[in-house]
Amino acid sequence: MNLETDDDVKSQLLRKASQHRDELKVEVSELSARTEKVLTNALLVGGALALSYFVVRGITRKKSKRKAKARLKKVDYDKDDEVENEAPSVFSTMLGDIGTSIANQATAILIELAKEKLVEYLESRGQQNEDEDEDS
Repeated sequence: MNLETDDDVKSQLLRKASQHRDELKVEVSELSARTEKVLTNALLVGGALALSYFVVRGITRKKSKRKAKARLKKVDYDKDDEVENEAPSVFSTMLGDIGTSIANQATAILIELAKEKLVEYLESRGQQNEDEDEDS
């Protein structure tokens, strides 16, 4: 009779251990999914910010190069020569302005997207905290 009770206790403990192991697997998979979502959002936000930084840096760097080239194009002259004044054409100035406007719009869109993703993440974190508080 003592052997039967030991076997019953052992089987109950094995069932409980199996149940706990299954619950832990579910929790680990949920945690992995949440971590993956957070990392994806962080990469999206970081990528958007990095892209906007490089776009703005590329545009501002081109302007300074244009000014340097314009300075180099001025030709020193002797008394018999005339100074060449090369002003940028209206067309190239207009294209530069359009490029700057497009870059500014792209930057604004990327920042807005990053903001939305950050708000979604913070709301999900707040919801998780509320759920955890309710469970406790």
